[in-house]
Amino acid sequence: QAIGTAVGTFTSTDDEAPAAPFTYTLVSGTGDGDNGSFTIDGAELKTAAEFDFETKNSYSIRVRTTDAGGLWYEEACTITVTDQNLAPTDLMLSAASVAENQAIGTAVGTFTTTDGEAPAAPFTYTLVVGTGDGDNGSFTISGNQLKTAAEFDFETKNSYSIRVRTTDAGGLWYEEACTVTVLDVDDIAPTVTINQAADQPDPALWPPIRFTVAFSEPVTGLEADDVILEGSAPGTPSASVTGGPTVYTISVSGMSGDGTVVASVRAGAAVDAAGNPSEASTWTDNEVDFFLQAVQPVWRFDFDGFGGHAEAGYTGVSPWQAKAGNAFGWVETLPWYFERGSAADAGWDKLRYDGQTTNPMGEPVTFAVDVLAGKQYEVMILTGDTIWNHDQQQFQVYDANGTAPPELPDLTQPLPADTQVVSVWGAAAPDSMASTWGGGTPNASAGFYRWVRFTTGALADGGGGVGTLRMKMLDRGGSSGTTVILAMDVRAVDQVVPLTLERAEPEDTTPPFSSLAADGTTADWYRGSGAAAGAVLTVTVSANVTAGWPAQYTTVTPDVDPAMFGTQIQADEDGDFAFWVQRPATLTDTSAAMEDWTVTVQESSGLARATAIQPYRAPDAQESAPLRFDFGTATSPVQKYGTAMEKSFLQVIPQTIYNATRGYGWATRVAAGDRRDN
Repeated sequence: QAIGTAVGTFTSTDDEAPAAPFTYTLVSGTGDGDNGSFTIDGAELKTAAEFDFETKNSYSIRVRTTDAGGLWYEEACTITVTDQNLAPTDLMLSAASVAENQAIGTAVGTFTTTDGEAPAAPFTYTLVVGTGDGDNGSFTISGNQLKTAAEFDFETKNSYSIRVRTTDAGGLWYEEACTVTVLDVDDIAPTVTINQAADQPDPALWPPIRFTVAFSEPVTGLEADDVILEGSAPGTPSASVTGGPTVYTISVSGMSGDGTVVASVRAGAAVDAAGNPSEASTWTDNEVDFFLQAVQPVWRFDFDGFGGHAEAGYTGVSPWQAKAGNAFGWVETLPWYFERGSAADAGWDKLRYDGQTTNPMGEPVTFAVDVLAGKQYEVMILTGDTIWNHDQQQFQVYDANGTAPPELPDLTQPLPADTQVVSVWGAAAPDSMASTWGGGTPNASAGFYRWVRFTTGALADGGGGVGTLRMKMLDRGGSSGTTVILAMDVRAVDQVVPLTLERAEPEDTTPPFSSLAADGTTADWYRGSGAAAGAVLTVTVSANVTAGWPAQYTTVTPDVDPAMFGTQIQADEDGDFAFWVQRPATLTDTSAAMEDWTVTVQESSGLARATAIQPYRAPDAQESAPLRFDFGTATSPVQKYGTAMEKSFLQVIPQTIYNATRGYGWATRVAAGDRRDN
C-alpha cells in the first residue's frame, strides 16, 4: 500500500472526566523499534513506508496518549502486515525455435512465469486473442509446454507469432506476444555421378577397371556392396572402394572373359552429415569394354598411387593391387606409397615422382605377373628418388613355378643372375652427378635414377600355357631402410628391337672393338642408329662380372663435357644417336692385363637395345696418364690437356667418395664453391 495509508484509530480509557480530548504520539521506550515506519494524524495511525509481506510482516511501535490535564499513558502496539496476491509480471519460453519438417506435436519449449507474490503457483497457460496472435492456430499448449499443431517448412515461412496468457492461482494474469523461429534443416539428398576414370583405357585389356564416383557433398558409408555391377563380361566381377569423402574410386576385377563392365551406385548408398541418404547414381559414361589379356608378351607397369598418376602407355599398379584373381599384383604383404611434389605441379613426372617401397619394418614385398610360358623375358626395373638416397636395394626376379632364390644371399660373394643389389642417390650421387631424364644439360635437382635389367630363362608352364614371373624387393641395410620401385617393364626377349652400335673414334666398326688403354682421362666417341625418332636412350658402360649387377662403371656424356654416369641421350629425327665415353681409371681386376666392359644403349624401358663389348687394357708406362684431378662442382666444366686437348682431368666433386674400386675420392664429406667456372 502507498505511504500514508490509514492503519487504524486510537481511543483511550480514562475514568476521570472530562479527560478528553486525548493527544497521541510515538515515543521512545520498549517496543519502539518500528516507530519510523509510521506517523500519527490526530487519532489515526498511518504508514510511513511501503510494506512487503514476504520481507517483513510484523512491526512494533510505542504510543503515548495524553489527556486534557496533561496526564499520560503509553504502551507498545504490534501492527501486522497481511499478504496480498499480485498479478504475474513476466512470461518466458525456454526455447523459441523448432526445426523444420518436424511432426505435429513436437515440443518447442517450456513456459515459466515471474510473480513476486507467493503462493502464486500453479500457473495456467493459454493462447489468447490480442496483439501478436496471428499464428495461434499453428500451436497448442499442454501444461506449461508449447507444441506444434502443424508441420513447418523453412522455405515457406520461418517466423511465427503467438499471444500467451499466464494466470496465477489467485486468478490474476499477465500476457504477451512470443515469436517462434523455424530453423532450416539440410533435407537435400546428396546426388552422385559415376563414370569411368579419366585415364581408364577403353577398351581395357586387364583389370582392374576403375570408375570415379563423385558426390555433391561429403558423405560416409559407401561400401563395395553399394556398387551395382552389370554388363556382359563373364566371371565374378567384384568391386573395391577407395577415396572419399566426396570423390571415390571403384575398382572392378574378377572378369574371366571379353565383354562389357557397367557400374552404378544404388540409392541410399551413403549419407551426408545431416543423415540424408544419397540418390541413385547418374552417369554419362559408366560402361567399359573389356578384352581379357591374362597373359601378354609385353607388360609396362607404373607403380603409382591413385587414379590419374599412371604414365601414358603404362598400366598403373596401386599399392593395394593384389595378385589374387588378377593377372598381376602384390603377393601377401603390400608396399608403401610415396609421392614427391604435387601431381598438380607443372612438369610433374608421373613415372618418376611417385612410387612404392618396402615398408620400414624391413619386410620384403613381392610382385607377380602372368606371362606366356616357355619364353625368356627381360625385366627392366626403374628405381630412384628425387630426395632420398636408397642404397643396398635388393631386387630378385625369378620363375614363380621354379625354385625361389635365397632371400638373403651373401653380398660378399658374386650374386646369382636372379639377384641384384643397387644404390640410387637422390640427395647426392657418390659416384657421379645426377642427370636429366631426357638428356641434355645435367640437373642435380632431378634426382638420380637407374634401370636395373634382368634376363630370365624360359618360364615354366603353370597351367594353360601361362607362366608367372615374380619380383621380390628387400632392403639390405641401406641408409633409408627402404627399397624403391617406380616402374617395371616385362617383355619377351624376342620383343626387343636391336639397335646398331659402333665406335667411331678411335675408329673401329667391327665388334669386338679393339682394346683401349684404361687411362681414366681419354673420351671416345660412339654412334648408332635404329632407334625411334626422338627416342630417349640410356647408356651405361660397365665392367663385366660373373653374375649380377656390374661392379664398376665409367662415365658417359652426350656432349663429352662434363662426364656423368648412366646418362640419357636422345635420338634425332632419323633415329641416329651419338655419345662419348670416358675411359675407366682402373680395371676391376687390377692384376689383369685386359678386361671386357659392356657398352649398353637401350630405350629407357628396353623397347630397343644395342650391346657391344669394349675391351680395356691396363695401360703401360707410356700410355699411363698422370693423376690429374679437377676439383669442382657437379656442373663445372672439366679441365682438358694434351696436344689436341683430347684428355680430361679426373673430375672430383663433393660427392666423389673414396672407394677401393675407383682408387681415389674424398674420405669425408666436403662442400663446394664455384668462382667463374673454377
